[in-house]
Amino acid sequence: GDVNMALEREVGDKVVRMEWQLTSPFNPDMEGEGEEGIDHEATDFCVTVENKSKGSGMAFYCSTQTGEDHRYVIGNVKAYASAEEKDSVSSYNGPEFEDIDDKLQEVLDEYLAEIGMNNEVCDFIDASALDK
Repeated sequence: GDVNMALEREVGDKVVRMEWQLTSPFNPDMEGEGEEGIDHEATDFCVTVENKSKGSGMAFYCSTQTGEDHRYVIGNVKAYASAEEKDSVSSYNGPEFEDIDDKLQEVLDEYLAEIGMNNEVCDFIDASALDK
């Protein structure tokens, strides 16, 4: 079956897409350890915000994390001018998020919140990633 999942919605003239992959609940390293060894795994996901007419946009490569306050971390941010550039294997995936200016980090984080990225979405991503 297909292991790719996505949520998509339109916000003005942009398409917001959140994509992640399902993971197997079976871990061969856990055999015989019982339930106490199960730890919550982070789920990698990508949020793209794309201009419907131009195909340009930004991609945020993220991971969920446990906790009450902020349920995800941003790893990289990539800007692209076209679908070809977005899908190019050799294109630059952008800087490490923690390496960019603090103010820009704040603005990008607020932008993700504005387009719908929140703890409930992270809970859904984590729950559905393991629910196979």
